This record gives sequence, structure tokens and C-alpha cells, in this order.
Amino acid sequence: MSDHRRPKIVRLVPAQDHCVVEYCRKSGVTLAEQKKLLALLGKRAALHELRSNSPPRAPRFR
Repeated sequence: MSDHRRPKIVRLVPAQDHCVVEYCRKSGVTLAEQKKLLALLGKRAALHELRSNSPPRAPRFR
């Protein structure tokens, strides 16, 4: 039995930073909430931080 297996090397991709103002504009966050997010996260933040700290989206009725 030979043991010539090579372990697979996995590279983790770092989270990309997104513009907080653009995210708030696209998701319909109010200006007051946008200011809170800017104070909390700064100008750029990872998407998972934006999603977890932003308020829930308002329902869109048709």
C-alpha cells in the first residue's frame, strides 16, 4: 500500500469590502439608519457585516 497522497490545499478568499452608502441606497435603508451604519462600520465593510447590522427590509407590496 503506497502513501503518495497529496493533501489538498484550500485557500480562503477574504471577504470583499462594499461601500456602505451604495448598499444602503440599493437596499432602501433610511438616511438615519445609513448614518448609524456609517458610524458603526465606517465607509467600507464586508457584506456579512452590512447584512447583519442593517434593519430588516420593508416588504414590497405589488
